[in-house]
Amino acid sequence: MSIEAASSQTSAADSDPQQVTLRDGRRVTLRAIRPDDAEALRQAFERLSGEARITRFMAPLKQLPGDMLERAVNPPPGEEVALVAIPPGEMGGDGIVAGARYIADARYDTAEFAVTVADEWRGLGLATALLKELIRRGHEQGLRFIEGFVLARNRPMLECARRLGFEVFTDAEDPGTVVVRLRLRPD
Repeated sequence: MSIEAASSQTSAADSDPQQVTLRDGRRVTLRAIRPDDAEALRQAFERLSGEARITRFMAPLKQLPGDMLERAVNPPPGEEVALVAIPPGEMGGDGIVAGARYIADARYDTAEFAVTVADEWRGLGLATALLKELIRRGHEQGLRFIEGFVLARNRPMLECARRLGFEVFTDAEDPGTVVVRLRLRPD
């Protein structure tokens, strides 16, 4: 998988969009989410299978609540990073095929991440590319750890996390959930 800069312009709010070539040769652009992505994000959610919704939200959500959608497309700067993946020709946001985000804790020490990939785009390295970008941004932000809560049955996400160096812990409160954690900087 290769990642190349798609633009030479930078802004203080986010990095340049990145072009990613997936395992099957298709390309997508990774970029920061924008407020005008709301409808495309809602449509992307509606295209997710029930299982994909459960693995992402750990609940069988039938629709994306309005307040959750609003927060998703307007992440608080410095506190959250939210990315979307869009295939060529869909740069207006109509074709969101994946998304990832992290939310930093109040001390900006640890961020919790989540990744969602549309069913037909799974197994191509897209989750890995998104998670690598979250790790890069978390490191730049000075976070100490990035972690996620993963359903124990979500083997693809657990394998992705292990490949990227995450430690894997059983959640003592919920044996069906696993915590994956990556140290971004030393104590």
